[in-house]
Amino acid sequence: MLLILFPMFFLFPLWFFFSDVR
Repeated sequence: MLLILFPMFFLFPLWFFFSDVR
């Protein structure tokens, strides 16, 4: 479960950043 939560936590901020740049 931690293996799936870790990438998700890291991708979330990245997704927000890309949405803001767009």
